[in-house]
Amino acid sequence: MSKRHHNFLRDITFVDVVLLLAFPLLIFLLMFLPAPVHKSLILNVHHPSWWQIVTNGFMHIDYNHFLGSLIGYLFFVIPTFLVMLRDNHRKLFYKLMFSTIFTTAIVTSFITIIVPTVPSIQGSSGIVAGLWGTMFMFFIYDMYKKSKNKLRIKFFCSLGILISLMMVAIICYLNYNHSWGIILLAGIILLLVALLIFYLKKQLRIIVDILLLEYRASKLGFYLTILLPIIFIFAPIQLFPSQLYINGANVDIFIHYLGFIYGILLSYLILRWK
Repeated sequence: MSKRHHNFLRDITFVDVVLLLAFPLLIFLLMFLPAPVHKSLILNVHHPSWWQIVTNGFMHIDYNHFLGSLIGYLFFVIPTFLVMLRDNHRKLFYKLMFSTIFTTAIVTSFITIIVPTVPSIQGSSGIVAGLWGTMFMFFIYDMYKKSKNKLRIKFFCSLGILISLMMVAIICYLNYNHSWGIILLAGIILLLVALLIFYLKKQLRIIVDILLLEYRASKLGFYLTILLPIIFIFAPIQLFPSQLYINGANVDIFIHYLGFIYGILLSYLILRWK
């Protein structure tokens, strides 16, 4: 087991590279479509065509829009893939990743048509938000298995509350520039850290034991295990930008919330009945 942990990067295959690059390559190539074709593929919320329900999630306004989706994808997917490769969850990882990529746009499109917030939709940020939820749940699943099912759901509920409340505080500060956003953020962190320490001591000991084993087995694996929660917690800075009107278009934060929630629900169902 230790040997595998030390050498897990050698397990990356050409097929892995192709599968991991398939989504960013697809959305990049679609940038070069003629303008009339591009326009026909974005979702017209009030008069949608059936194919737009799928295609809008892969279209982008310009290169900056594309770059935002690419950065989010790489931040969530690549570190999680390395951790899951190390822990021999490759097939399950791809099942979760591609299920999220190819269904998130459909679900968010239908909801947006029913409850319209903007006249048209394009971009992969909803899918990226879905991957945020999916990869977060996958990380929880991996830690649960490493603990031999000793970690309890309340630990992760507390962690989820921490992320959600931090997200609210960060967005309040970035979008409205209220100084109390920082005070709220600091208070939330202190409160929930105290809750984790005083009420979940046994759970924290299990986490520490897992991290110690990771460190002994592979320092790279250990750093990745530390890095992933940090990425998940600070993801709102990327997914919920301070500018709500960019390049002549509204940033539909509603889609980001929907994607995140859908990613959590989808991954829960897949992991429960895998």
